[in-house]
Amino acid sequence: MTSLGRVQTVNGIITQGSLHSGYLRIGRGVKNYSVPRLVALTFCPKEPDKNYVNHIDGDSTNNKISNLEWCTQKKKYATRCNVLDFAITVSINGPLNRFLLMVLLKNFYH
Repeated sequence: MTSLGRVQTVNGIITQGSLHSGYLRIGRGVKNYSVPRLVALTFCPKEPDKNYVNHIDGDSTNNKISNLEWCTQKKKYATRCNVLDFAITVSINGPLNRFLLMVLLKNFYH
């Protein structure tokens, strides 16, 4: 395991893992492990009341230790909302059209 979120497998291959549901995972078959959780367990000191790994910048594929923190479920949810608010702001002022914005909001709140 490296501080950049890379994992060396038992056969010596270095990988970042495979993308499953927006998160990088490593393993085979039934045994799959979350790469951000492995990085956090290895490099980030854990406080007893914080059981969730949060991607500070909202990018679930950025598993550098500088982007990971242990947090509460409430904080993790708040970070997701802040990232969505940013995406909405960019889309209103940027290339996404109003229809796509409505689809994003509908999918997020349902």
